[in-house]
Amino acid sequence: MFAGLAPGVLFGAGPDSPQRTTSVVRPDLRTGRLVRSMVISPRPVAKVIVAETVVPLHMVGADSVRH
Repeated sequence: MFAGLAPGVLFGAGPDSPQRTTSVVRPDLRTGRLVRSMVISPRPVAKVIVAETVVPLHMVGADSVRH
């Protein structure tokens, strides 16, 4: 059986942007055909600090319910 990994091509990517896709070729054990799939690596996410907000408690009682 033949299985291999080949680096994929990320179209439209500039020379300074990292390559995030990989083309994976593997045999399908049921049919014997080669199957290609693309694996996309996750990109790093910038850390964002959100200001803490305290929401005042609002009690809802039987008096405020409309019938």
